[in-house]
Amino acid sequence: MFHPCQNPSVYTDPRGRLRLLANAGSRGIWESDSPDGGWRCVSPDFSARGRLHVLFRWGRFDYIIGGFKNLWSKPADAPDSAYEDVVGKGLDFYDGLNVPRSRRFSGGVS
Repeated sequence: MFHPCQNPSVYTDPRGRLRLLANAGSRGIWESDSPDGGWRCVSPDFSARGRLHVLFRWGRFDYIIGGFKNLWSKPADAPDSAYEDVVGKGLDFYDGLNVPRSRRFSGGVS
């Protein structure tokens, strides 16, 4: 995979799209049909600060956790431009103490 950012986070979103969250060296949310190339920026204003990003859907919201102190959320049916900085709003639930992760459990619960 070739992309100008360092430590890209590549994932398949809940709609089945191949996405990339760019950080150092680039920015934005990118999409591609293949991890081998053809990446196009679909949300250039999103800045994925931190590293080790995880995207997950919980209930009616999408979340992105990034590194030790970053968290964004938006309603699941909203466009990527609707992501809000949860930490910036003072709602940091883990206070930067660790790198939380998300995992799907049996029964479809995240």
